[in-house]
Amino acid sequence: MSLLGLRPEDNLFNPVLWSLFIEMRFSIVFMLLAALCQRSWIVIFGVGVAAYLGGAYLLATLGYREPFLMGDSLAGTAGVTLFYLPSFILGMLVADLLHKRVGYRFWPRSNWVKTGIVAFSLALGLAVNSDILREFVFAAIIFCVCLGGWFDTLLRRRPFLFLGRASYSLYLIHLPILFAMTYWLQPKIGIAAAVLIAPVLSLIAARAMYSLIEVPGINAGRRVAAQFAGRPIGSDFALREPTAVAPGSGNQTPRPLRQ
Repeated sequence: MSLLGLRPEDNLFNPVLWSLFIEMRFSIVFMLLAALCQRSWIVIFGVGVAAYLGGAYLLATLGYREPFLMGDSLAGTAGVTLFYLPSFILGMLVADLLHKRVGYRFWPRSNWVKTGIVAFSLALGLAVNSDILREFVFAAIIFCVCLGGWFDTLLRRRPFLFLGRASYSLYLIHLPILFAMTYWLQPKIGIAAAVLIAPVLSLIAARAMYSLIEVPGINAGRRVAAQFAGRPIGSDFALREPTAVAPGSGNQTPRPLRQ
């Protein structure tokens, strides 16, 4: 259904569906975009600009206005997909820049300066009234946070690592659980108690989904990838903890995170 289109009524009970159908379409061209990103940042950036301009023009011609959630026709659906494609391309660029350690030597050592840069970027992201500008700003914030600083160290604490692992499952399931708890428990214990119970159940369910669905799926995909690559599954295919940058300096070589 995600490939064919999403109707507004399909989005009532789980509003995250509108983004899932865009992600599904993006996955079709993911390998091609990844190859382009590896070859040339200019080319992949150009693809993102062309997709945004083409999608924005098509949606404007059809009479759509932001925020764009889904299209009610084939042309509208194509316009929405093109409009949000740059979001994924920005994510790919940030990941590739971090992987190639671009910017580490230019990142200031002072935690106060780092905090000021991130705080200014966050304020700018909240102030702008454009989806595409907001995406650029928050992509820059993610890039800066990953370069190091006290916020980077904070986000590598165990509670945040737990949330990071379960974040996608939590994104998928939190609204259905919230709606269900409100529907079933509100008449008995009140709306406030139902809303407080829902996040706890969402975290438990998300962690279970991560362990029972995501990890086996990721490992299966990596085994298939290893077979296509013609090499055995090595340590680089195993699920590992992220590397950490030493506190107080975003310019040093990453070291493994201690358990």
